[in-house]
Amino acid sequence: MNKIIYLEINDTLQAAVVKEIAHPRHSVFHVSFENGYENIFFTDVESGKWLEEDLGFTRLAATVGQSVTQYLSEPVLVPRPLVWQKNDGITVFGFYNYNYEDNEIYEIYRPNHKFMCYLLRTSNNDWYLLKTHSIFKCKEVDIETVERITDILETY
Repeated sequence: MNKIIYLEINDTLQAAVVKEIAHPRHSVFHVSFENGYENIFFTDVESGKWLEEDLGFTRLAATVGQSVTQYLSEPVLVPRPLVWQKNDGITVFGFYNYNYEDNEIYEIYRPNHKFMCYLLRTSNNDWYLLKTHSIFKCKEVDIETVERITDILETY
């Protein structure tokens, strides 16, 4: 879906092309503005507020979110209270966990609040990186990072 929206930014009306991106945990839109600026905008799974990728909770993200909400094909459920892990005061990752049969599922989120992957811990304490939603495409997940995360999660 490509739509043209008009946003008031700094007292000026600007046109932008928005395209929804299917995602298993966030409402996500790629937005291209007529001035050449573009970015990914997505909902925070904890609060439902809109973020601008790698810039956080900006005023532009809130404005875009307010405008694109009407175009959501399927709203993503919120809230998901995340537990944030820090190392030397720097956020490393956040997670939300729940049980499924005899296993624990961990949804892992990057420091920028964007979903990274699912991890499954079996009753035998074996860890598995689960395939994400079939239409969700992301950058490769760094296995070393996943191993560090599972080491930290062993305490939970």
